[in-house]
Amino acid sequence: MSTKAAYQNSAQIPFSINNYATFEKLTTTPPIYYRTRKDLKLHITDTWDGGQSGGSLSTGTRLNEYGLKVGYMNITQPLSLSGTTVDCLFSLEKNGNQVLYSSLNEHGHVEQYTPIYPDISSGVFLTITEKDKIAPKRKDYKPEENNNNQYEVKENSHSLAGTPCTSASNSKTIPDTEAFSLLQNVHIYFTGDIYQKIGEEFKKIDSSLLNSYLSFGGIFALTDDPNKLYPDGVTTLLIKDGLSEGEAELTFDHHSTNKNVTITVTHHTSKTADIRDMREVGYPYPNTICFAM
Repeated sequence: MSTKAAYQNSAQIPFSINNYATFEKLTTTPPIYYRTRKDLKLHITDTWDGGQSGGSLSTGTRLNEYGLKVGYMNITQPLSLSGTTVDCLFSLEKNGNQVLYSSLNEHGHVEQYTPIYPDISSGVFLTITEKDKIAPKRKDYKPEENNNNQYEVKENSHSLAGTPCTSASNSKTIPDTEAFSLLQNVHIYFTGDIYQKIGEEFKKIDSSLLNSYLSFGGIFALTDDPNKLYPDGVTTLLIKDGLSEGEAELTFDHHSTNKNVTITVTHHTSKTADIRDMREVGYPYPNTICFAM
């Protein structure tokens, strides 16, 4: 891959480091922030181990509107990853709320990480390569299912490029006995009543916080009644990213006489807001509301 390959992502989306090519511990300049899967806390480091790939990383932080400190790329700056025999230099060029990633020398290259759909990014990999050698291929793992019928894309999960979507729509009519699901690549917050099936009950939630690269699935409704998932008439749900960079407004028009619900994305400022049938990529979620930055 050319060292000039460049990819642009939201400043909210983390990057990862692939150092499978060397067994050197590298020094990172500037220090980088990372988040573990155990919690949402951010930690800081100025080293990266040899033979290690992954990480939910950023060069800065930001406090969102709900008091949560999140990883964020705040400014344009180079990122150096240096060791005894390796001296990688990457450019992180900030443009509005976007960051353009590129490699500035022959010791590294950039790969976009889109494990489910090519148009929904889970981050970029900054890959270290020894000069004149091909970087070893990263291991692939499938998304992991949790106890709430949701899947999480973890470090090194699945393939770099997903399957093109053919089902995306701004509006979809479904039977009113069917719940909906969510796909997200950032933390999301809700204005309006929304309930998630946890165990055997529907419980009200006000957010869906991400502790992986991307999550999808789950069983969601607009009431806590499993026998009546949607209120009669038109209900509005607002999805926000917590940083005022993206939101989506949806309406649920419940026709109780026809026993169906029409879900419509009425407007959005997020990169992606649509409804997809994830059976096309092998997962049993035909009514998935996608929100991506």
